Amino acid sequence: MQTLWFATTMATIPFLVYAICKGYRKRLQCQELELLREQAVPSMLMESEEEPMPDKPASILIIDDQPAIRLLLREALQSESVEVYEASTGCRAMDIIKLYRCSIVVMDVRIPDMNVIDWLHQLRALRPKTEVIIISAYREKELVRKAKEAGAIAYFTKPFDLEEVSKFVASRISSVRE
Repeated sequence: MQTLWFATTMATIPFLVYAICKGYRKRLQCQELELLREQAVPSMLMESEEEPMPDKPASILIIDDQPAIRLLLREALQSESVEVYEASTGCRAMDIIKLYRCSIVVMDVRIPDMNVIDWLHQLRALRPKTEVIIISAYREKELVRKAKEAGAIAYFTKPFDLEEVSKFVASRISSVRE
């Protein structure tokens, strides 16, 4: 009897740890979103799809479930004239898109809570002028084709050349401002 109780208890511990961590992560994401809303600059809030003005900073949204990739891209793309937002999930990314006028989205193809093609269609419905750059460790020709049909303008394969991605994003920011 004690062996059965011990086995049952030991089997449930990983599940409990997972459930607690998942709830904690969800709470953190909600707190981060509330903080974003509190810090929102009224000029950056998106009421309509108006053209970014040259005196307003352009903004980039980085979507990747790997914090190291987000940090790497943030450091490479951030400058005084560019606002950079980050999201680790498709849901959080959509919340940021609804709050801010993002000129460019740099996103991974594989995000746990989203299908990239569906997400691109949602983005197109909400922000048709936002440009999307895909990064991925996968070389799926069909996925690339579908992503480009859904509005992606470029596709970089991991490991990507950070300088090449930075130059491409800088050129797109220049064209968005013109």
